[in-house]
Amino acid sequence: MRYIILFFLSLIIFTPTFAAEYIVPRAAYSVYAEDLDLDGDKDIVVGHKYNSQTDWGGVSILGNNGNGEFELIDSLFFNNGFAYVNGNYIDNDNYIDIFGQYVSDDPAPINNRFIGIIYNYGYQSFNNIIYFPLNTREPVPDITSGDIDNDNDIDIIVASNNGQFWGVLCNNGTGQFSSPEYHYVTGYYPVDIACGNLNEDNRNDIAICAQKTEVYFSYETGF
Repeated sequence: MRYIILFFLSLIIFTPTFAAEYIVPRAAYSVYAEDLDLDGDKDIVVGHKYNSQTDWGGVSILGNNGNGEFELIDSLFFNNGFAYVNGNYIDNDNYIDIFGQYVSDDPAPINNRFIGIIYNYGYQSFNNIIYFPLNTREPVPDITSGDIDNDNDIDIIVASNNGQFWGVLCNNGTGQFSSPEYHYVTGYYPVDIACGNLNEDNRNDIAICAQKTEVYFSYETGF
């Protein structure tokens, strides 16, 4: 038995690991993978916090060349970084758009949080960026998306650990969003949020994870 264990340990130690490394700017904090250019291959988006050593923070986009190898095709600078990246079909043009929390570079106390949306038109030039106010200075790092009201448009859902709330920004169908509708919780601090159709009524529901898990079902009359 001892020799069998040693044999398997030697396999683990001496078996080569097939992996690739790609250089991106410092302070990489989140990652998202999806087919951004509709070529059938999943690309990679990396969100970065601001790094004082490089005076840079933002988004790196790595394109897949079709065989699992990537190249840096774009990088977008944001003064205070763009740490929490996600994506979905925001403006219904068949291309995945990128979104995340953006902190304005205005001085306190007016440096509010925003949802920054990087619209993707398939040209590998992500230069149309629009910011929608979150009307709060509380951090909202937990961000997801889904069709909350069954209108076939992707809405954005956020949660704040510090502020003990979650909220919904409704999509008007063109990639423009309403002001957030916030719901406050008591007795726990949200650490993650997810969105999905949990009761098969064609409306996406909200699940919040914390010291306990709560589910908010979406109905025409509200949550």
